[in-house]
Amino acid sequence: MGASGVFALVQRPAYCFVGPYSAPRAPLARPPESRRRSDNDRYPRKGLQLSDYYVFTLCILGLAEGAFDMWHKGKRLCALLCVVLATVFFANTLYAATSRTALVALPLLIGLFAFRRLRWRSAGALLTAILLFLAAVWPTSSRLRERIVDFLDEVRTYQPSGMPTSAGDRLEFWRKSVDIIAAAPLFGHGTGSIQQQFRQSAAGQTGMAGLVTADPHNQVLATAIQLGLIGTAVLLAMWIAHLFFFSTASVAAGIGLSVVVQNIVSSLFNSSLLDATHGWVYVLGSGS
Repeated sequence: MGASGVFALVQRPAYCFVGPYSAPRAPLARPPESRRRSDNDRYPRKGLQLSDYYVFTLCILGLAEGAFDMWHKGKRLCALLCVVLATVFFANTLYAATSRTALVALPLLIGLFAFRRLRWRSAGALLTAILLFLAAVWPTSSRLRERIVDFLDEVRTYQPSGMPTSAGDRLEFWRKSVDIIAAAPLFGHGTGSIQQQFRQSAAGQTGMAGLVTADPHNQVLATAIQLGLIGTAVLLAMWIAHLFFFSTASVAAGIGLSVVVQNIVSSLFNSSLLDATHGWVYVLGSGS
């Protein structure tokens, strides 16, 4: 990863402290009878945004890779500084910039780092330290508890005709996406067809079933709707190729692998490659 990749990882956390960076997206078209305060209503898109959580997670892994490399080069003070900065980013993710996607991606990325870089004893010590840190954070971070409890409640109470929720919307979009893909499985409905397909599917529906969106919040489904199974195969082949490309043991490969894995995990819950910040971080971080 060159200087441009490092700049991409550093610029976003810096900007979040001085003001919004990207223009807000157009809201979903919601039926009047099913309006409710969504996550964007409760937490307006000012300051920290989803793309900030995405970059913060990568900063944690980048600093971990740097700390490991500097420690083995004898630069112990620099390594400890990287550990402190990574801990600050980790705490920020749990207290302030709490993202459900980050809460899924972080354990996988940390586990991958430990598997690639650490011996079993060191990996166990890292896991123990993280568990102790989480045990201290859980009773003190109302934001973290709220995000997890709300998610479980939204999944439990999901009904297509119910009031829109963050998790419920995704479940409904995914359910409809499968039906839309089944109508044109091989070549898809064409680029830019997502909103039209959801508008047809939402006709006469209420609640979450009546929502119209141009983003099904899943990169694989978004690709399959437009380009069919052929386009989906190309997407998966790209991810697999990049995973193999960054399989070596080096700082650059570790950061690149984190970018790819983070993008894959994030793409399960968002159309990450279609987002400006997520997409450019992937392009710069993977060297595409």
